[in-house]
Amino acid sequence: MAAELGSWGDVVNEIDVQDIQHPDEQKPAVEEDTGPSATDVYFEEIVPKQGPYKIYVTNLPYKIVDQDVVDYFQAEHSVKLQDVHFVMKEGKMTGQGFLHMPDRESMIKVLKMESFTFKGRNCKVAVAESRDG
Repeated sequence: MAAELGSWGDVVNEIDVQDIQHPDEQKPAVEEDTGPSATDVYFEEIVPKQGPYKIYVTNLPYKIVDQDVVDYFQAEHSVKLQDVHFVMKEGKMTGQGFLHMPDRESMIKVLKMESFTFKGRNCKVAVAESRDG
């Protein structure tokens, strides 16, 4: 003979009613974590402590000038650029370039974007690798 299963009501009655919080009861306040986020820690590690603060950009439009990029970052992201340098091959744009940032904070702000849409193109940013030794 098979064991008889109880109803769902039997299972519910076994739950300790004191463990259930009534919707009208106030939950205890949760302390806000004020420590650095994982993202902040990541950027602290990859961004140089001292200049030059250089960002590598890919997928830039082919028909732009450096002032277009400077104006975009100033207007859209309140970031000033020190200088812009495009990678050229045989006198033509390759869609790649370098943004020279005035300070570490500006560099982190741009890197946190990861990508941005500029003149219809999805551009990506990364820390430029140093060519020193």
